[in-house]
Amino acid sequence: MVTITVLDENDNSPQFDITSDSAVNVAEDSAIGRRIAVVLARDPDAGSNGQVTFSLTSGNIGTVFEIRTTNNTYGEVFVGRPLDRELLDHYTLKIQASDSGVPPRRKEHALRVNILDVNDNPPIIGNPFGYNVSVNENVGGGSAVAQVRATDRDVGLNSVLSYYITQGNDDLIFRMDRVTGEIATRPSPPDREQQNFYRLVVTVEDEGNPSLSLSG
Repeated sequence: MVTITVLDENDNSPQFDITSDSAVNVAEDSAIGRRIAVVLARDPDAGSNGQVTFSLTSGNIGTVFEIRTTNNTYGEVFVGRPLDRELLDHYTLKIQASDSGVPPRRKEHALRVNILDVNDNPPIIGNPFGYNVSVNENVGGGSAVAQVRATDRDVGLNSVLSYYITQGNDDLIFRMDRVTGEIATRPSPPDREQQNFYRLVVTVEDEGNPSLSLSG
């Protein structure tokens, strides 16, 4: 009787399973330490030749993500640093699965991480020092006197803005277009003999939930 033992050679590379995440959506206010994705890779070799570890080889700008290996099979991706969609709205991570053979064999897998917007930016009024305008007292009703312009770094409803006059218009001489930010006279024009100066406070509010606003 002759017993022949066939020894393992590191002739197989790790293979990513079809169930591995390839695209995920992550809110920009996700807590550090939150798990956002899981990949799975197996290697049919024996011993250390079949033990898989995972690493992030590219795309991890600012090192905001971390990957940990579990049971030499699973790679778990976590948030490692604060995210900011306004700085970067997506990442394309290259995940490498490497066995422990000598030399090791490797395989790569792409994971796209889309950063979802959170309403974390208030509106910004284009002229932070205010608007100074002069109006004739006999100007007709509906005459435009100024237009307030504002922007918001968020996207979607979080960046949709509404404009309101919140102070200084007690006699309702002026009206403001909620969408465009234009201030115009109402049918009863200003009367200098009754009041020769108005200081209007305008509030700009976004449509986020909860909404953010700025007055000026």
